[in-house]
Amino acid sequence: MIMHARFVSSPTRRWQRPDAAGAGPASLRPSTIGQHVTVRGSLFAQADLIVEGTVVGDIDLPDHALTVSETGRVTGTVFAKLVDVAGLVSGGITASDRVELLPTSHVTAEVSAPRVLMDEGARFGGRIDMKNSEAAVRVARYRLEKKLAAR
Repeated sequence: MIMHARFVSSPTRRWQRPDAAGAGPASLRPSTIGQHVTVRGSLFAQADLIVEGTVVGDIDLPDHALTVSETGRVTGTVFAKLVDVAGLVSGGITASDRVELLPTSHVTAEVSAPRVLMDEGARFGGRIDMKNSEAAVRVARYRLEKKLAAR
């Protein structure tokens, strides 16, 4: 069963599952990779995505947000507008707007974004590049266009 999650901003951040009334219209809800699902391969979406399970491969959401929940695991390259990590990410993260590493996150990656926030308790190993993020986004978009054209 797939459950949708939303992030509740509070002094002590936590994940909360919305009830059916608070979930909003289906067209506005993010897609979810459930906790007991493993996806191997490249993902491209034109919607926000929540990863509660495991993704081994690239995730491309050029104009949308990626949320990796506390149970989420991503091994590969991520390209999105916004990236919030509460789980595990290993590989690379490029965001055109912001990357936030929440207190429960474990990230081993090269991160490129104009804004990077790291909450107390977040574990990070790798490199952060905020200076050249525009160039990294252009390269990520170019690579995505090539991937999509090859399909």
